[in-house]
Amino acid sequence: MVFMSRAFFNYRFIIICTAILCLWHFYTGRQQSYYSKLQYNVKHTPSIFATVVRQTAVPSDVIKRLKNTWLKRVDSYQFFSPFAASNDSFRLPGGKFSQRYGPLYSWLSHWIVSMEVTNVFSFFIYTFDDAYVIVNNLRKDLATIDSEIPTYSLLGNCSSAISPTIVLSRAAVKALASGRPINSNFDGFSSLTDCLADNQATNLCTCFDKFGLKKINLETDYEGKLRYFKMDRHFSRQEISLTKQKHGYYWDGKEAFNNLSSNIIAFLNVNPLEQTILDTLIYRLNKHEL
Repeated sequence: MVFMSRAFFNYRFIIICTAILCLWHFYTGRQQSYYSKLQYNVKHTPSIFATVVRQTAVPSDVIKRLKNTWLKRVDSYQFFSPFAASNDSFRLPGGKFSQRYGPLYSWLSHWIVSMEVTNVFSFFIYTFDDAYVIVNNLRKDLATIDSEIPTYSLLGNCSSAISPTIVLSRAAVKALASGRPINSNFDGFSSLTDCLADNQATNLCTCFDKFGLKKINLETDYEGKLRYFKMDRHFSRQEISLTKQKHGYYWDGKEAFNNLSSNIIAFLNVNPLEQTILDTLIYRLNKHEL
């Protein structure tokens, strides 16, 4: 009886160990699969890697347009999806994970470091599938910045509901992946996620600053004009006719255009069709293609 009991527990132990081994093999195999798909062909200096988080469950048109527009000008890129993995996208954990910036940016940094991408590329773009980045203009700015200094720049409103576009240096990505704040104090927070969960921290930029990342100004030019443009949506009924009746004209975003730099870097809140339109206007009609 004792012998049978020992044999049963040994048998169960073997099953558990085998299951753990299979899961580990599956994880490492999946990681190697994605590793082999990544392109490490550095074509420009400084080199740029883009991470794009999908916000829609319908990937075909969005991904196709992004690949055919601004993503073809970075050195490499990877899509991430909170919905499901595919040939184009790596699966993010946790469903609505992409709406929580603290764990999202920490997880992306872990992924980049685990794939050894930081050994190849100098700067990293963290953005979403509704952004359009003018990579040529951005690369000119990054050429003057040391990628070994932990720096960041945020295009967009630090506390806005519209997803921002963030540019991080290699050193900044490594710092976020480590989870250890560069500032020894960090105001008592143990992680970037904790900082963003605190009501007193207010926004993403505040937490990056407290974490110890150095902010570089890519948001405005030397005249203080914005280098990014947010495509606002207006859905109020009869807005055009009512505005014309009151002011005599309808010019959507007049004040925003007056404060827009000629050396723009990004457009935010862009729909898939606008990706193609912007790319055509900026590169083909102006013959500004590399």
